[in-house]
Amino acid sequence: MATQLGEIAGAHWEGLQYLLPGRGVGLYLIGSAALGDFQPASSDIDTITVVDRELDRADQQVLRGVHADINREYPSVRYDTTYVPRAWLGKSMDPATAPPTPFSQDGLLQLGQRAEVHPITWLALTRGIRVAGEEIEDLDVHVDLQAARAYALSNLHGYWAALGAELTLATRRRSPRLVLEEPVAVVWAVLGVTRPAAFLETGELLSKTKAAEYLADVFPQFASLARRCVEFRRGEHEVFTMADARTAAEIVREVVDRASAQARS
Repeated sequence: MATQLGEIAGAHWEGLQYLLPGRGVGLYLIGSAALGDFQPASSDIDTITVVDRELDRADQQVLRGVHADINREYPSVRYDTTYVPRAWLGKSMDPATAPPTPFSQDGLLQLGQRAEVHPITWLALTRGIRVAGEEIEDLDVHVDLQAARAYALSNLHGYWAALGAELTLATRRRSPRLVLEEPVAVVWAVLGVTRPAAFLETGELLSKTKAAEYLADVFPQFASLARRCVEFRRGEHEVFTMADARTAAEIVREVVDRASAQARS
């Protein structure tokens, strides 16, 4: 699988070099691939593409061809990247005010929108894997651990708390035995909310599998659901019910509350 990851990312770099020659600074694997937790059944391939300067409208239109080639050659793969101008790496970025930059999500190129560019993105890059271009240590990435912690806490209070509330509403007045046709939201919540919380406590960027282990250690009552979510992510057959969705909402509340209490202490 490592060979395939490198092959797909390499095809992206080759296309970029051909259609926008000289603009690419480097291409780097982050996310599950860099953390040794890539699961063919469920993982996206996440990368950061560093470019020499911001991409103008003409450049962005050329990117359509780059990503169309990837999707045509690897139709079953969700290849995601964010195009980051090199100058951005030297400063902290606020995702709410950062300029738009091209990125692909679920394999689809997005233009004219703000990408997920924030202090934890920079931290992930420093712990990524170089595919092509300059070495990571030569990029002079600005790592601000205080800003990364602030972002993680804000992310818990914002995105994850809202997702927990949505799960609570979705399970209201529903039979706990009802089987979920689409359990992805449950798996995403259980394995996702724990990662920023664990970062706040340990300073480490955990994979989803390691996040499940952390959750089971901190909240043993949720260990069974965490394990089943990991198995589902690996492609194993797991059945989830409305009761599991309610537990996922409870997990989100407990994790956010614990992180908030620790931040106040």
